Amino acid sequence: MKQLTSILLFLLPALAMAQTFPIAPPKTPINSGTIQLGRKADGLWYERDASGTERPFRIDARSNSVPIFSGITGMQSLSLTDATATSTITVFTPNMAGVFNYIAGDNTTPNDGVINVRTAPVAGAPAGLLYRRQFDGLVNVKWFNVYGDGVHDDYAGIQNCFTYCAIKNLTPFFPDGTYNISQGLFMTLSNASGTMVNGGRRSAGIKGAGLNSVAIRYTGATAATLITVTGTGDDAVQLEGFRLLCSNPNLMNSTGLGLHRVANYNVTKVGVSTMYLGVDFTDAGEGTFSECVISYNKIGGYANVGVHGVAPNGNLFHKCAINSNQYGGIRIVNGCNNVFSNCQLLGNGTVSGPDSLMRAIYLEYIGINGGNAASIENNYIEGNQGGACIEIKFGNGGAANIEKNTFNRLGTQFNTNDIKFSVFNGLSAGDTQKVHIKLNNNTYNGYNNYTPSASNKRVVYTYGTGNYDGYIVEDSDNYSQRVIAPGSVITNCLVERPAYPLANVEFPFVSTDTYTSFTTTVASLSTTVANNTTAIAANTSAIATKLNTSTFTSYTGVQATVDDAQNTKANSLSTSVVSLTSNKLDKVGGTANSLTVTNLSAYGF
Repeated sequence: MKQLTSILLFLLPALAMAQTFPIAPPKTPINSGTIQLGRKADGLWYERDASGTERPFRIDARSNSVPIFSGITGMQSLSLTDATATSTITVFTPNMAGVFNYIAGDNTTPNDGVINVRTAPVAGAPAGLLYRRQFDGLVNVKWFNVYGDGVHDDYAGIQNCFTYCAIKNLTPFFPDGTYNISQGLFMTLSNASGTMVNGGRRSAGIKGAGLNSVAIRYTGATAATLITVTGTGDDAVQLEGFRLLCSNPNLMNSTGLGLHRVANYNVTKVGVSTMYLGVDFTDAGEGTFSECVISYNKIGGYANVGVHGVAPNGNLFHKCAINSNQYGGIRIVNGCNNVFSNCQLLGNGTVSGPDSLMRAIYLEYIGINGGNAASIENNYIEGNQGGACIEIKFGNGGAANIEKNTFNRLGTQFNTNDIKFSVFNGLSAGDTQKVHIKLNNNTYNGYNNYTPSASNKRVVYTYGTGNYDGYIVEDSDNYSQRVIAPGSVITNCLVERPAYPLANVEFPFVSTDTYTSFTTTVASLSTTVANNTTAIAANTSAIATKLNTSTFTSYTGVQATVDDAQNTKANSLSTSVVSLTSNKLDKVGGTANSLTVTNLSAYGF
């Protein structure tokens, strides 16, 4: 105890001295070209630049007795001059948070309260000082007092953000969250800066942090379109990384996404569900839907020519999931050159609705200008219901290419036909406008006790009220795939092959089984001719023994004429067979060899 007391008595004078002398007194700024730090009477540290100008040294707002503000209004109330301006000001309110840098000498950029913020007017700075937010080009919707917490109504803030971005040609960004909106949002793009080809600019679109992490949820009761983007026709709009849905999944009275008067758009990883209409892309063309999920709506998507006159041509659906839309998947009217590639189309048409809508893909009045109706390739198509899974209705001549798709029927849940081709009533018999159909390497399956039926053809053609006869069909599909019928009976879909009435359909190629049937008939006719010739010879000998010379001579003259006719027909048939055999083509798909056919109808086909 005595030792501890001695130590304390020894330290007390030293402690008293430490209170008297500072560790390092502040330096006084000197007039030199190098930066010197020192503290003035106002308590602030100062720096001197090479020109001799002194200003407070600002590391952050707190070191200069300027607070870190909780909101933009706090910044705007500051009375600063160029001499007293901080290098940066930080706002920490979550909905407005950010770092703002001082932009010296800018007296013209207006205060917008979001990216460009001005302090209060003072003598020497009547417009206030400009501070600009640090950002990467994406405008965070939360800067507009948006919460994204699934509780607050964020409609007003998001709409303000959309309007701001449309004017300034910037892109709104949604961080992770659930954003409730009580009304529909819209972004109307402007060409005030000129056309893009002449250097004008557009908003790049709308971007979210991810389809699985950003939900924009409609909480209203009346029908609305959750997001409408209206362009100028040369916008290249990009939408990415969010999903649209209703808070009441049973309401299904609204539209998810509206795209109008836009071209060369790109919609990537966007989800739409629980709507009456998932996507309305009327007056939109030459665009792409990539890796989107359009599911659990009444109707997946619809496009047509609208008030702006933009035809829905050249739209691509790639790697999309178009599933479980109650009435149907995607319907495009009056367009051409639309493509569906590597998509899933499952379970559409599961709720009874208008038959004209119950298609996974319905392309209606296609080929008005005689163009290519569609390319539908490499898709997996299963469990859809209604009159057809895919229907292409031609309004004029044109073409369609359907290849390398898998059609799977499940139990009793399937379309009456997998593929249906139909025509508008304006096309009729004898029309010079032809429709070219190519079916290549599609396969047709059945599971879950599916029973193949000749009444449910995989492919069907209808001819309209005018009995159209202008189809030109190349069919090399595989109708012999394995099907597991009730009782685990393994069978195939051969009975579901399409029926082709030659009065309405022309074939540039014919399959092996048709050729075999043809050659069998020709061989039978040749045998009949030979048998007739033998019978006639026998009859001639018999008759010769019973008739006088003059009568027999007359008879043989008639018989010679008959023989010539028979030989001519036999030679013609043989020549046709040789010609057809020599013109065999290479295998074109499935198990069928193709032959050039000139006129099968002459031989009863």
